[in-house]
Amino acid sequence: LKALRLGRLPACMRLCNALAAASSCLLPLAQGSSPPILEKSARVPADDACVSLPADGCLGGVPNRSQLRGPAAAYICGAIRRAASSVLVFGIGFDSPMWLRNAGGEVVFLEHDRTWIDIQPKGVRRRTYAVQYTTRLSNPLSPRQPVPNASHFAHFMASLPLRVLSRKWDVVLVDGPGGFVRGTPGRSQSLFAARCLVRSGGIVFLDDFERYAERRFVAEFFPDFRQQVFSNGRIGQTVALCSGS
Repeated sequence: LKALRLGRLPACMRLCNALAAASSCLLPLAQGSSPPILEKSARVPADDACVSLPADGCLGGVPNRSQLRGPAAAYICGAIRRAASSVLVFGIGFDSPMWLRNAGGEVVFLEHDRTWIDIQPKGVRRRTYAVQYTTRLSNPLSPRQPVPNASHFAHFMASLPLRVLSRKWDVVLVDGPGGFVRGTPGRSQSLFAARCLVRSGGIVFLDDFERYAERRFVAEFFPDFRQQVFSNGRIGQTVALCSGS
């Protein structure tokens, strides 16, 4: 209302659009206290390939200290280099400049650790928003790792910047926050947000898919997405989660 009184109608409309973009996920949260918050459909076979490997890899090569390497880096570069692809990244690292260099459209990074933000080149920093996670893993090495209470997801979605909420994203990469040690945030909130914000026909990439917690949250939030699993170039796995168009 204040925006309307001051004549800032475009700003008001952007806010309305942002709320509409998130409403499909936030409204069910208001009706119950715990996930699942998304209607589940029949599970799709995991061996149905949903993203193709680019012939020429990543533009500029893969940095020596990149957290994501090998097939994972190549598949992600192939997806984000599609014409005008918008890219949302949870977690920044030594590979962040590579994603920015290869992206065909808008890129936004979300990071909770100020240390990682400060060491990034200017191009990455100016596209990065600081976020806060409120969840904590109780037993990350157990397949029975519980899904957090729904209030955590509503709080996190409400805290995201308008630039993130005001559109659906072609590619979402979830490589943060940390989730291997007890007491770390885990990736339930970032994965929930990825599920809400990826467009129909888009792709969500998740690193460290070999871990129990990541598999638990994927089963909860992405039951109807096709899965394609490949090496992350270290000792772990990255999964591509592909929605129907």
